[in-house]
Amino acid sequence: MGINGPEVDAQPEERILVIGATGYTGRALVAQLSSRASARVWAHVRPDSSQLSQWKARVEPWENVELSTAAWSDEAMRAELERIAATHIFLLLGTTKARGRSAQNSAIADTYEAVDYGLTHLVLQANKGAPNPARIIYLSSLGVSPKTTNPYLKVRARIEAQLQAAPASWVSVRASFISGPDRQESRPLERITAVASKPLLRLAGALGARQSYERYRPRTGDELAALLIACAFDPTAHGIVHLDDIACG
Repeated sequence: MGINGPEVDAQPEERILVIGATGYTGRALVAQLSSRASARVWAHVRPDSSQLSQWKARVEPWENVELSTAAWSDEAMRAELERIAATHIFLLLGTTKARGRSAQNSAIADTYEAVDYGLTHLVLQANKGAPNPARIIYLSSLGVSPKTTNPYLKVRARIEAQLQAAPASWVSVRASFISGPDRQESRPLERITAVASKPLLRLAGALGARQSYERYRPRTGDELAALLIACAFDPTAHGIVHLDDIACG
């Protein structure tokens, strides 16, 4: 991919923790990792989640996947990372303004500050204190900048700053629109924008701007999950990565 950084130590077994497993991309990621022969996978589902019983049934057919139901506390997450001895952690947490405005049966407020930053930060701190910190694969976003005033992007800028100071190997993948007809959450504006942008991006690709096309075009959860996996296990990938770096690498 042409992205230089510290090499990832070879592991006899990939021990993978997916934080944000119940989201659109997380579901696709866990499903794809379930067919990876060298991997053992833990899909994190919060203990008070309304989806917990569904996820227990979901992972049952997969021999190499089990649930992680660690509570959202520093002590519990540190103990869970010690138990799992994770080699890779995918951080895919994200909420929406709509969820934040609605009543939720959860101990954690559905806000950018509490979920996108607070819970991600909690996992990063637990990993930092682990005897062998795991490689971090963080799902970020295009438009992230230290000077941004957008609350969604501002959170991701803060997390990327923490990653840069972390001792562990890490990749922050800056994605564009994540949208598809199979997305369970209703995001009509995002879906309309994603569909409307496709013809323009295809034209750019046809005119030779392949990197721009790959960077900005919308992707489904399955498409993004495949790119995240490719990036996670590429020993040359390090730091901030865009989707064209992976797709065109």
